[in-house]
Amino acid sequence: MKERAGLGVVLFAMACGGDGGERAGASVYFVPPRGPASEYAVTDVSWRIEGGRARLDYTLPRLLVGASQRVSLEGPATGGAMALSGSVGTASCTVQPSAGVGLRCEERFPGLAVDLDGVRREAMRVDPANVQARVDVSTRFSIEPIGVLELSSP
Repeated sequence: MKERAGLGVVLFAMACGGDGGERAGASVYFVPPRGPASEYAVTDVSWRIEGGRARLDYTLPRLLVGASQRVSLEGPATGGAMALSGSVGTASCTVQPSAGVGLRCEERFPGLAVDLDGVRREAMRVDPANVQARVDVSTRFSIEPIGVLELSSP
């Protein structure tokens, strides 16, 4: 199976309900607790399972981290929660954990650099009414880099 880039493209090739075909859905990344200022659209998610390995690739939102930060996580594909890891951190991913959610990954990114000045500039550009709230979320994320990526079911 080849990886294809695209908006929210997910490749489910799993024994736990996937048919190996492409499925598209909306992607959101949020920093708990979830709220309007801690939720971010993610447009470049790639999820695939090949040869018993699961792989997740996407870019963390600039509005959260202040600069382009690519995430690539990989691990054994299992029937339950899959433990993935990469150079930026770890994730526990579950396929179809609830109605409307096709993939949910709870992630930790120790040592991830957050550019708060970059976050402020990006917030002023795309969400000027919530600049301080966005910076506050990013500050919290820089101290405790825990977030959740969810991909909606098609």
